[in-house]
Amino acid sequence: MKKEEVINKAQNFSKNPLRQEGYIAGFQACCNIIRKAMCECYNDEFLTKMEEMSEVSFMELDLD
Repeated sequence: MKKEEVINKAQNFSKNPLRQEGYIAGFQACCNIIRKAMCECYNDEFLTKMEEMSEVSFMELDLD
């Protein structure tokens, strides 16, 4: 998932900047949980998609 996609999702979620930041923080937290759980997964297709998503937890997602 790309940085722009996450920011667009946050902006579509709410016009309020604080709610957008909350959305992004929650999304990154979910991605971090997925990244930690991937060590126990054995489905290669699912694992590939989750690995792409987990990269979001390391992105700097400023709305500026």
